[in-house]
Amino acid sequence: MLSHFRFALFRLCLTPAELVVLPFFKGSVFRGALGSALKKVACVFRDRECEGCQLEENCVYRKIFETPKPADDSYFRGMVKIPHPFVLEPPQEEKQAYEPDDNITFHLILIGHAMKHWPFFVYAFSELGQSGIGKHIESKRGRCKLNTVESLPSLNAKKGEILYTHDSQEISGGYMPVGLTEVLRGRPEQLNEITLEFLTPTRIQEYGDLQQKLTFATLLKRLLQRISMLSYFHCGKRLDIDYRTLIEQAEREIEVASESLEWFALRRYSRRQEQSVSLGGFLGNITFEGNLQDYLPFIYLGEYLHVGKNTAFGLGKYRVFAD
Repeated sequence: MLSHFRFALFRLCLTPAELVVLPFFKGSVFRGALGSALKKVACVFRDRECEGCQLEENCVYRKIFETPKPADDSYFRGMVKIPHPFVLEPPQEEKQAYEPDDNITFHLILIGHAMKHWPFFVYAFSELGQSGIGKHIESKRGRCKLNTVESLPSLNAKKGEILYTHDSQEISGGYMPVGLTEVLRGRPEQLNEITLEFLTPTRIQEYGDLQQKLTFATLLKRLLQRISMLSYFHCGKRLDIDYRTLIEQAEREIEVASESLEWFALRRYSRRQEQSVSLGGFLGNITFEGNLQDYLPFIYLGEYLHVGKNTAFGLGKYRVFAD
């Protein structure tokens, strides 16, 4: 069912050359700076709009940041935007002021066809560091050097394969593709209780409304929707799943045993919209109970892919606890 679904996990480390000041939640800053840097290193016509460009079909920036929906596509009819084939996981720490020789470590997940473009991200983050990031201090942002880039076999891996170092200035080696086999390795196949800890604000909509509470069926809907869209648009295959039956089964079988979800208010300034927009979502723990066997592959994949809206910023990240 998901044997074709592949992604790659990278750990990157930036080292400030001068004071770098970042907000409490760093995802929107990283995502915005990455977009500008990737366009700078990948786009031939930097000042043009992507739509209508004669090179748009082969442009890495267009494929990653402004993925066009196929004109003749009838699947996911009515969709306006295609999900980005990447997830940025910013540093999860309260620290905001980074001095020279501190480390700013974060994850990047590239999904499906985007994996082959990983060297562009190395150059983009190197450019991002040289241009500066974070709050303006004395009319300029703090500059960094891209210290290392590693390919990791899993989120819990302490060590990975070094693909780039600042000292060598060379990209070498190959990333390690991760699939469902690797995601499920060492995980229990049958559970009657599972706890999810939401680590970054999670924005889940149901019938157009943001949810402050969560049912398992709603979570499953959003996971299935996200995984199926990523599979179709970025991995080249439509999932063969009876969505309705699976969701109706979940509604009958899985209940909330306990929950301590709290709404976390968060805003960012959108240069495109020229206004402050909300990124708020719920944080905390929720425990589900019932026969979870049929749903575990999607839940475990969600640890890597996140769930809900604004996943490219790092929102919707959760961790699974299971006995």
